Amino acid sequence: ALLPGWTQACFDHDLKLSRGYFPHDQLSEENLRLAMAYYYATISEIDYHVGRMVALLKQKGLYDKTLIIYTADHGEFMGFHHMLLKGNHVYDPLAKVPLVVKWPGRAPAGTLSKRLVNNIDLAPTICRACGLSPAPSMRGQNLRADGPGHDLIFAEAGRWQMMAR
Repeated sequence: ALLPGWTQACFDHDLKLSRGYFPHDQLSEENLRLAMAYYYATISEIDYHVGRMVALLKQKGLYDKTLIIYTADHGEFMGFHHMLLKGNHVYDPLAKVPLVVKWPGRAPAGTLSKRLVNNIDLAPTICRACGLSPAPSMRGQNLRADGPGHDLIFAEAGRWQMMAR
């Protein structure tokens, strides 16, 4: 039994990717909640280990001089657009990912930037933080530089799906 408004076509891609993860073929509200619980449990596990890393850096006296970058390669649908997991689509739940940066001597904790940034900005930023010049082939921007960020950010999936912000 599917939730109202959902069709089997919504799950075909997910079924191929993750058979056995949880019972997709019996997607009741209870099983959807179970899938979401697994996802949030994974996030909690990651948070726990990031906390362990931060505690160790503090214990060793390295925290105040360590650049920490936390991000992801993609998001999850979690029921948005009647889809689960991930796929070749450029909807916000997949394309927008967290980017948390703890940069010693830069912005105070809790600072939120409205700049448009992209994961391609990470390599040039890390190079500059280490005192190195990024290779000319690196297309990203140094996030440490004050400025407006990108005018547009593009995401694409496959040949025909593109999104600009």
